[in-house]
Amino acid sequence: MRTSVSHNRVGTAAGLGAVASDAEGGAIRHYAGDLTIKDSTLADNQVSATAPNGRYADGGAILASGHTVTMSRDVVDGNSAALDAALPDGIDMLAIAGGVHLAGGITAATVRGSTISRNYARMTNTAGYTTAFSGGLHADLPVTLIDDDISHNSILSVTLPGSPGSAQGDSGAGELSGSITGTRLTGNTVAVRSAAGDVTIGGGATIFWGTMTNSLVSNNRLLAAPALTARSLSSVPASKPNAASRSRTRT
Repeated sequence: MRTSVSHNRVGTAAGLGAVASDAEGGAIRHYAGDLTIKDSTLADNQVSATAPNGRYADGGAILASGHTVTMSRDVVDGNSAALDAALPDGIDMLAIAGGVHLAGGITAATVRGSTISRNYARMTNTAGYTTAFSGGLHADLPVTLIDDDISHNSILSVTLPGSPGSAQGDSGAGELSGSITGTRLTGNTVAVRSAAGDVTIGGGATIFWGTMTNSLVSNNRLLAAPALTARSLSSVPASKPNAASRSRTRT
């Protein structure tokens, strides 16, 4: 309650060089019991993994897999999950949840009156495919969202020159299901580029099933373009608003 958890670094971002293969839970890594966060700020936390070992970056601010999660009037701002890989197709790799990941093992989750903004998940690869999704909030279970603002989060997925792999990216706001009331999903961005393979892009905000009441989904953007960089992501023009996407999970 009334806590700031900010400016933390996990993985390569913590100065571990290229040792880390997986980086997760930049501010909070929750395994068991009930997690309650109230009137708190989680800002500028980073998880990152790089070549040659990097495979996963998950939960820039929070990766939770315990019993229940309750968030009330919190700010989750400017966190990131970044993976810069050099591994071929056939190896599991993923960048997911720049802000919050509510993972399997949670029995109930409620986010109320909170702002999840300006978070991003990014993956690049010089040897194989890329997959990145859920810039803001990713939920592997039905969640209850009430009066939240999930805005200006982003996804960047790029296969670099030398990679024959395909690039996939979706869900700038996040991948969600459950009950959504009085919530804004606005201004989120997905950008995908492949040097030599196919591009799959979708879901400025992805909602698989559930109910949405008195909420707003607008000005979310998809972009597939050459020579895209992380710095240019925030200024790319709109391409296609509010599309849906497939579900993909970490294995």
